[in-house]
Amino acid sequence: MFYSAPATALAKVQPSTVEDWRKRGTGPAPIRMGTAYFYEFSDVMAFMKSLKKERSREAIYHSI
Repeated sequence: MFYSAPATALAKVQPSTVEDWRKRGTGPAPIRMGTAYFYEFSDVMAFMKSLKKERSREAIYHSI
């Protein structure tokens, strides 16, 4: 588990982006302790993998 600053570094986004994800409920699930938010490493990685776009078969053929 780590604080939101390492989460922003891992995802390569601004702290405000992680805050927006949290407020909208679209990012990794936060764990709140007092006024701080923490994120499980596995949750951040799963969220990042969910953003991955698969290339279509046609796009792959054109790139070869």
